[in-house]
Amino acid sequence: MRGMYKFAVVVFLIAGLLAERAYGQGGATGAISGIVVNTSGASIADAEIQIMDWLDENGYPRPRDGNQTKLEKFVAEWLEGHGYEASEATIRRHVHRCIGRYRRKIDTPS
Repeated sequence: MRGMYKFAVVVFLIAGLLAERAYGQGGATGAISGIVVNTSGASIADAEIQIMDWLDENGYPRPRDGNQTKLEKFVAEWLEGHGYEASEATIRRHVHRCIGRYRRKIDTPS
């Protein structure tokens, strides 16, 4: 019985430590929020500016027109040229969000 008590205490302590590490996730979906930072903790806001500039020049991608792929390649090359690394999935997710913001911006009546 005493061993079971110690085991339960250890399990709860480990669960508490693991829960502390998940602070960046929230809500029922477990979505990750925040800003993208480099290894020194500095924000990479310029990447979003570059995406929005690309969208201003080229318009937003339409389904199956290949332009989202071109934009993702542009972003990957821009990040690499500035000493950053990002996975393909991260770039795709960020580009998708920026396209959504861009569409809302241009669809909003002035």
